[in-house]
Amino acid sequence: MSNSLSVDALVDQLTLHKRMLNFIQEQGLIIDGIIFDDCIHRVKTINKPKSNNGWYSTFANGKGIVAGDWQTGLVNSWHSNSNLNTEQHKSQLRETIQQQKTKKNQEQQLTAIDADKKYNKCMDALRHPYLSLKNIPPTRGLRIFRNSLIVPLKNLETNSNQIMNIQSILGNGSKRFMKGGKVNGLCFPVGGMRRTPEVVYITEGVATAISVNINTNCLVLAAINAGNLKPVALTARYRWPEAKIIIAGDDDWLTQQKANINPGVEKATEAAIAVGGYTSFPPFTKEQRENNLTDWNDFLHGHVRGSV
Repeated sequence: MSNSLSVDALVDQLTLHKRMLNFIQEQGLIIDGIIFDDCIHRVKTINKPKSNNGWYSTFANGKGIVAGDWQTGLVNSWHSNSNLNTEQHKSQLRETIQQQKTKKNQEQQLTAIDADKKYNKCMDALRHPYLSLKNIPPTRGLRIFRNSLIVPLKNLETNSNQIMNIQSILGNGSKRFMKGGKVNGLCFPVGGMRRTPEVVYITEGVATAISVNINTNCLVLAAINAGNLKPVALTARYRWPEAKIIIAGDDDWLTQQKANINPGVEKATEAAIAVGGYTSFPPFTKEQRENNLTDWNDFLHGHVRGSV
């Protein structure tokens, strides 16, 4: 009898795991197995198979799961108990998310201390393969650590110059952040911080920010990814209420052809609307889009020349 119950329990568990795995894959996440530890795990997505923009976390003792995509803003959850009403489900989910936020904040504070120490030990970036790849010059604030270009990320809500996180970029364009560090709302300012700037541009990548700054001589904030455009824009609006904010967005045309979404355009537009700002996209031809030209760096300092 005991063996029969054990087998039944094992079958139920395997069935539950399979249903949860199917749910995650339906959200566009690329994953072979689930880690049941109630922590947030970053994974690749169908839209961006080379980047860990997807994430998931189990909750309710392994009986529920929430999954999302930081690039598109997608967030969905699933619970095994079909009799669990919506309020109970939401309550459990809120409790799990709050626990994760507390733990994440502690990790972010420790990472910020390490990031600041690491950055201050680095040398100024006088040259780097990534800068050459993007046809942009050395820029104040960028540094070198071993073979990586170091991009310091700061929080504009404070006047502190503390580095909250670091983006490391290899010569081939491969990028990563310090593990456990904050990213949301942080940015890399290009062009020098100004007390009352008339115009503030916000871009996704660092290379794009440098290109826009060269061609406009305005303050440009590199938000690092599309999902971070709105948080950075809101912070910029809070700090500079009278400034004209322009989101110099990417045009993810190929992604739109494959998945019927254009994260660059959608997130830039969303950010601009949130702060009463404007959008600016590179005027590529269809042929240039098909060649995967997406941002203002491609247009200004890549294969095409033009102006913002």
